[in-house]
Amino acid sequence: GPVTDRKFDIYYSDKKNGVWQEPVNLGPNINTSESEGFPFIYKETRLYFSSAGHGGEGGMDLFYSDFRDGEWNKPVNMPSPFNSRSDDFALVANAEMDTGYFVSNRRGTDDIYSFVSAFPAFNECPEQVEETFCYDFYEAGSMNLDTTSLGYEWDLGDGTKVRSTRVSHCYA
Repeated sequence: GPVTDRKFDIYYSDKKNGVWQEPVNLGPNINTSESEGFPFIYKETRLYFSSAGHGGEGGMDLFYSDFRDGEWNKPVNMPSPFNSRSDDFALVANAEMDTGYFVSNRRGTDDIYSFVSAFPAFNECPEQVEETFCYDFYEAGSMNLDTTSLGYEWDLGDGTKVRSTRVSHCYA
């Protein structure tokens, strides 16, 4: 597995005028006193990486961090089945983030696992339309009694209350 006696950190380098600049450490929000590695940038604002120093299930775990307001946010530990009690590292995915691969030694050797999103894909969906739904409510068993005064009150569930045997009401 990737965990060794040697510690490693994640760095980045900018390319200016066709020349790669001196590497810069990503800093304490990403790198710890333990090992971090196997970076994968998704859509320029999310970093997937492995760490032995941010806690988690055990050994190296997969994390992600979003770049906001000029810095990397606190890393989020990815859920099972990405992470296990063994070393889990080196996640890569396609542009839609619905299929990809990661490496784990959960079975005793470093093996490549694939994943496929369980979320359905919706293509060319029509725009959601705001609609109003109107209903007529009535009490079919009501009767007029000369000797007793009966009243009906409808609580329509949206704060509206109406006293009548027949009500028309619209819901947004």
